[in-house]
Amino acid sequence: LRPDGKEMRGEDWGTAWAQCVGMQLDGRDMPDIDERGKPQADSVFLLLLNAYYDPIEFTLPAALSTGKWHLRFDTSRGWAAPSGPTASTHAPGSVYSLTDRAMAVFEWLAV
Repeated sequence: LRPDGKEMRGEDWGTAWAQCVGMQLDGRDMPDIDERGKPQADSVFLLLLNAYYDPIEFTLPAALSTGKWHLRFDTSRGWAAPSGPTASTHAPGSVYSLTDRAMAVFEWLAV
């Protein structure tokens, strides 16, 4: 994802801001099944990476359902919470300022 929250295109990789990137990992789309034949699913995670020497403002992706993005970890701040609701919640489309040379992980929790 680009800092504006939109999907990156081929030409985006040659721009100056390409020193930062986000990726959404959708655990709901796993092809695995358990021993009972039931489909396995995991959470949806958002990973933001900033290799730039200045902070970058990322627009968080659109809503997946009714819910919010919960910050799990930011290398400039440490652990927010390993699981469950956190005090650091962010609405879809809101802006998150990621410190220079840092990484943040969010989890989508539906309400």
